[in-house]
Amino acid sequence: MRDVSDEPAHVDRLQAFLNTVDPALLESLKRDERRRRRKIILFSIAGGLVMGSVIAMLCFLLLAPHPAVSAEKADQALTLASDGWQLWQRGKFDQAVDKFRQSVALDPNNANGWNGLGWADLNGGDSKAAEEAFNKCRAVKKDQPAALNGLGQIAFARRDFATAEKDWLAAAKDAPAACVGLAKLYLLQGKFDQAAKYAQTAADSPGADASIQQLLAAAKAGKVGPQLKAQLEPPVADADDVTRGWAQLNQGHPNQAVEMFQKAVARDAKNTAALNGLGFALLNLGNPAEAKPQFEKCLKLDPKALGAINGLALCLKSEGKVDEAIAQWKKMVNTAPTPNAATAGLAMTYFEQKQFDKAAPLLEQLAKADPANPQWKELLDQSRVTR
Repeated sequence: MRDVSDEPAHVDRLQAFLNTVDPALLESLKRDERRRRRKIILFSIAGGLVMGSVIAMLCFLLLAPHPAVSAEKADQALTLASDGWQLWQRGKFDQAVDKFRQSVALDPNNANGWNGLGWADLNGGDSKAAEEAFNKCRAVKKDQPAALNGLGQIAFARRDFATAEKDWLAAAKDAPAACVGLAKLYLLQGKFDQAAKYAQTAADSPGADASIQQLLAAAKAGKVGPQLKAQLEPPVADADDVTRGWAQLNQGHPNQAVEMFQKAVARDAKNTAALNGLGFALLNLGNPAEAKPQFEKCLKLDPKALGAINGLALCLKSEGKVDEAIAQWKKMVNTAPTPNAATAGLAMTYFEQKQFDKAAPLLEQLAKADPANPQWKELLDQSRVTR
């Protein structure tokens, strides 16, 4: 489904998938760490029985790029890494960085910790530190898919497409998010058959949504429209602050986006794109009270700005002013009748209010326009049963 009112939110879903670290990969890393510790203990015993501590030490050095640590420290490192991932999942990247740093300080051979540190740094906006952490992860586990995916993202953001392709191809077998990266890359290069191959793989993986279906549809059609192309392009170094702001927001860095949009607004207080972007960046940071004035300023300048209408409705709903939010979404639906963010906002709000007669027709529209998203059909079925 194409959301005409809020395209950046659509790309957020795509970028969120690209930023995904597969839980199976994390569990694999943990198993690797446990196996590594068992090998260390085994070789230590064998060394003592056969040739003493010298052989045991040689085994340690062969097993890892750093000297082995005690089983107790290795366990502590794994616990700290687990705590880091929990913080990462809640978007607390700075705190996650601290946990992961403690983890790898205790055990430099902890690939799970280095990988987590890379993702926490990357999502926190420090790509240089992330690259260093991912490379240290690969020093421990050369073909670690999640780290390769992260390195591919960093290279892509730098427009180093050759390196991004190499890293993502190496990760694609085990990391569906790398397939999303390859689909984006090949679409931008006009390699539609290759884009279709990897978009299909990503679409068939758990967690895929309609945003990936859009990539697949473009690949099969052999055409990338200007709007999709603009969404897929990495940020340009000399782009204006509004463009860079949206790029940062779409890549999951709302703090950096706020800075870019604020610079643009400081130069031109009537820049509706910057005001709208600033509003959504603040919303992404969980600050609807600060976001609301930005949408109001935007709408004062352009009463038909659909993105700002949607943003204002979201702010009003967060304040408990549900009727006012509904009025804003209805205004959007009247302006843009095809299913969009307003349709979704109204459908979810009516469903939450148990007004199933009102929710069902909207959910039917959403299910028809976005068949790859099971959420709409599930809610539609529930509304039909309960009304």
